[in-house]
Amino acid sequence: MAYVTVTLDTSVSPPKFTFKPDPVDINPGTETIHWTRASANFTFAALAIDHPNPFSNVIVHDDELTAYDDNHLVAHHNYNVLVKANGTYYSSKEGHILTGGGPTIRNN
Repeated sequence: MAYVTVTLDTSVSPPKFTFKPDPVDINPGTETIHWTRASANFTFAALAIDHPNPFSNVIVHDDELTAYDDNHLVAHHNYNVLVKANGTYYSSKEGHILTGGGPTIRNN
């Protein structure tokens, strides 16, 4: 399993996301990726990947996102996380557009 810790700093404008680790290295085969909150100041809302990808079974909970990565090809996949904080949605991609971009999953 792979784990990514997500932090949202709402004290700056626009809010700043941090993903650790970034990129996420995934070995060949099927693996579950978990995105977890580093703090409780937001809830997860969605996950978007930038192009056809090996991800399935994306599950969104307030405190965690999970997805299966059926890694059979070497490729890099940029992704975007959408969160909700204080009633406002924020995207990890600049421009607040729910498409891929930003942090990376690197299938080895």
